[in-house]
Amino acid sequence: AFLNWTFHADATLTFPQTLVLRYRDFEPHKGLGGAADDYAKWYHARLRLLNNTLADDREFLCADRFTVADVCVGYALFLGRQIGIGDYASQTAAYLDR
Repeated sequence: AFLNWTFHADATLTFPQTLVLRYRDFEPHKGLGGAADDYAKWYHARLRLLNNTLADDREFLCADRFTVADVCVGYALFLGRQIGIGDYASQTAAYLDR
């Protein structure tokens, strides 16, 4: 579970975030704001696994303790908030706020 969450955070969650940043913030002159919006939706669709996992109000993602998996997923969630696509489900917002 530890490696799965690490890869999920770094490969699945942060990838669409990079494209939102690129198209909306770094290259707005290219007129790809619609693509940025689509990638923001894709990001939220990729949060389903996390939302379902956190539905039981667990404190940590795996091993009942803080691991690098929590760091990686927490960073992705934090970045989502920072770039304006972080309107999370209540359990995911609570996990990030801890």
